[in-house]
Amino acid sequence: MRVSTDDGGFGFILKPVTGDMFRFQIIVNGRSMGDDEPCILGSAMHRLRHLKTLDDGRLGCLPDDPVAVSSALRSDEDLHDAATLSLAESLDRWLIHGYIFNGKVAILAQEYERGELAGLILVSVLDKAEYDPIIGAIHDYWAKARGNQPS
Repeated sequence: MRVSTDDGGFGFILKPVTGDMFRFQIIVNGRSMGDDEPCILGSAMHRLRHLKTLDDGRLGCLPDDPVAVSSALRSDEDLHDAATLSLAESLDRWLIHGYIFNGKVAILAQEYERGELAGLILVSVLDKAEYDPIIGAIHDYWAKARGNQPS
């Protein structure tokens, strides 16, 4: 199942494999990331449904200056702990941050190459009112595929 914004710039791809195992990818700035390795998603679903609201002014320059925002998220321990999303094994090659700032959900992703961050910082910024139905739909699909009712 794929659930995304109308323009395909942000979303999720989820496919049941067996039991509690799923293939999971996230779409940021129109690019899907994540490998095909099956994973268990309980903590990822919880974290994605409960993004932290941050009010640090350094985060307000998205999407214009993702380098400055990424730097703040990596160097400030409080921001790092609040925004770093350890979602699933399928995303081990990515550093992903997600948070809410001024009513908008911001997701930043950058790939690791040979143990170092490299390449572009991908960014998706959307209204929380647009994010909520996307994460709600993917969570409900995940819960039903597991044989549970949404929590």
